[in-house]
Amino acid sequence: MASDMIAELGQVAQYDHALACYQRGRLDEAAQCLRDLLHSAADHHLGWYLSGLVAAKLGQAEAAIAMVQRAVVLNDAIAEFQSTLAAMLQAQQRSVEALAAYDRLIALQPNDVGAYVNRGNALGNLGRHAEAVASYDQAISLEPGQATAHNNRANTLRDLGRFADSVESCDRAIALRPDFAMAHLNRGNALGGLRRYAEAIACYDRAIVLSPDYAMAHNNRANVLRDAHRHAEALAGYDRAIALEPDNADGYINRGNALGDLARYDEALEHYARALELRPQFHDTKFNMAIIHLQLGRFEIGWRMYEARKIRTDPIGNRTFPQPAWTGAEPIAGKTLFIHCEQGLGDIIQFYRYTRIMVERGAVVILSVKEPLRRLFAAAHPAIELVEEAATPAAFDYHCALLSLPLALGTALDTIPAAIPYLWTEWRLRQDWSARLPPRGKPRLGFVWSGSPTYKNDHNRSIDLAVLTPLFDIDADWICLHKDVTPRERAMLSEYQRVTFLGDGIADFADTAAIIDQLDLVITVDTSVAHLAGAMGKPVWILLPHNADWRWMILREDTPWYPTARLFRQQLMGDWPGVVARIKDALRHALRVV
Repeated sequence: MASDMIAELGQVAQYDHALACYQRGRLDEAAQCLRDLLHSAADHHLGWYLSGLVAAKLGQAEAAIAMVQRAVVLNDAIAEFQSTLAAMLQAQQRSVEALAAYDRLIALQPNDVGAYVNRGNALGNLGRHAEAVASYDQAISLEPGQATAHNNRANTLRDLGRFADSVESCDRAIALRPDFAMAHLNRGNALGGLRRYAEAIACYDRAIVLSPDYAMAHNNRANVLRDAHRHAEALAGYDRAIALEPDNADGYINRGNALGDLARYDEALEHYARALELRPQFHDTKFNMAIIHLQLGRFEIGWRMYEARKIRTDPIGNRTFPQPAWTGAEPIAGKTLFIHCEQGLGDIIQFYRYTRIMVERGAVVILSVKEPLRRLFAAAHPAIELVEEAATPAAFDYHCALLSLPLALGTALDTIPAAIPYLWTEWRLRQDWSARLPPRGKPRLGFVWSGSPTYKNDHNRSIDLAVLTPLFDIDADWICLHKDVTPRERAMLSEYQRVTFLGDGIADFADTAAIIDQLDLVITVDTSVAHLAGAMGKPVWILLPHNADWRWMILREDTPWYPTARLFRQQLMGDWPGVVARIKDALRHALRVV
């Protein structure tokens, strides 16, 4: 008994000495003392916990986690152990494990406000945003004056697209802590989501006044300036952010984006390359570089780098299967190839041409397709089996994402498949729509002014209907190709006798194609209708923003993707009226020879 007591006293002395060394910054000595302690007392939970703290201070993050986990196994009733373990796991982005630790901590301390806040952070990192909001709400119910909970709640609401609610949460945080620079920044982020750019910039300015070296505030302010097409100011903002954090890849990525907007492509690529040096595995940067190479017609490197879309932060075209991917090297004649669609309707229409090539090469082709395109594609090539977008066929030999086919087939700028038309619709459907169109006599001109509002860059490609209405002075039958319009837009269309709205009867793209087939010209912004008209071989004039999507390339008024297309680009950012005026002049000239 006496020897046990002496041993225990010895362990206490060792632990106290290690703790004193830790508190005085003598970390190596503390670590050695703790190793000696644990060699003779392997179940000393305080020794394991302190060892974890020492290892963390020494930069040994994974070892620190393992040691604190050992302490928790030995004694799971100490809240401090759970709290420290959760924080360590979260710092290493092991959010699933961190969440479990926060749940254990809350079980021990149900009124721990900080635990609910941090639990919300872990849930947010896992993309479980609604649950994160509930966790922040619990923290706020326990402590209404918890400014951090209101601020973090605002972030999560923004991630949910609830920008107005996010602003309100930021307002509460700022009311509680007027000098809370992060809350002012987050308010700017939410206002930017609402496109209230001037107010957003004012929020960032306030954050910078409170914290002049706040690199994120300079960076996010520049992001909003870029959205507002104030690119020179945006570049200056990115420069300041980079000066404050020269090793932060985000600054170089964002400055590269702004340079791309200004068509300074080589400079943009230099900034992306620097970002990759700092963060080699950040595939979003490789994707951005791919877009520029494709814009410039550098298809060999562009298609290869475009594969980064499958592993970027928001991946696309990344479905995987037990069967191997077809890379172009494998013999395909007589084999079944499952081509899975990706991205938007326009992308699928544009690259549908490649499915026909695979049939010509002897493959049995199964194509997944979005429902609005099914009937159109079924009419265009009955030999291609169509399945629902998320479906997986029962049997196939190879698979390939639709937009990986250009890479597999080695598409170069001068070898883009251009067998036009490659889409058409059934004769009976054309006849049905012919009866609903104005009688022949005047040119029939179709028009589209906006695309899907869920597309992240829609604000740069879509225009207000009012911008397009000067075209209706031209003596022609104007056919609206929109399936759905707002009440305001319907009222505007009704003011023009030359305009026909058919949207109430349009079910899918087979109907749209049947209408387009009977038009003389389609005028549209960069939407799926542009691709449909081009794929049908119909004349199509496309209104493009200053820095258009990569597929329209640069410094061209035509496109190798669609021989019947003509491109009208903004000469200045946001100058849609100027584009419409040029189209109107071109239309007057064209109609003289129709």
